[in-house]
Amino acid sequence: MDKRYFDDSAGTSRPINNNEDSGPLTANVINEDIGALRPDENSVEDVRVWNGYEVGHAEKDVLQAVERRYPTTFVGILISMKELLVPAFKHFCVFIKGLESFIKTSEDAFKEEEITTLRKHLNDFETFGFDLSWARHRLDMVEELKSGNNSLLNELAASEECLSTVKKTYVQALKKLQAARLELDEATEARNNKAKDMARKLAEAYDPIL
Repeated sequence: MDKRYFDDSAGTSRPINNNEDSGPLTANVINEDIGALRPDENSVEDVRVWNGYEVGHAEKDVLQAVERRYPTTFVGILISMKELLVPAFKHFCVFIKGLESFIKTSEDAFKEEEITTLRKHLNDFETFGFDLSWARHRLDMVEELKSGNNSLLNELAASEECLSTVKKTYVQALKKLQAARLELDEATEARNNKAKDMARKLAEAYDPIL
């Protein structure tokens, strides 16, 4: 899929290529214009720069990760001025971190205003051409699961309640079985002792007198 970066001087977008290695969150941007030279493979890449924009180290990691997993996210951005793009990218990273935090939040800590704020920011980024269909889909799924109105969630709760009841019945039955086993062992031992007594008495009665 054609990825693009933004040429401030021309106000247009131009193709880029991410040459990724096997390590996490790493990419080398290569200018593919005819006649352009490849950068020295031994050169040290600026850890703060992403696709030509000085966004910061942590922000670069986030942007690279998003671009790798959702490559269409930045393709259609309508902003061409670097002075506006850099702050936009930084705010986008804050949004992604907030979305991650919301996804990890337990149902007990769920707050409706959080998802309202996330949706507002999502709409703002989409207005400027960010393709966040993937984020919207994820947000919808998480909201449905955390709202308590999800049918699967209700079915799971019912199944857990049923399992709890069955476990209690099993424990009670096991206790009765253990008691019956003990009673059986005691009765068996008593019968065996009586049989031994009888055998001993019979043996004494028929022993030779002389």
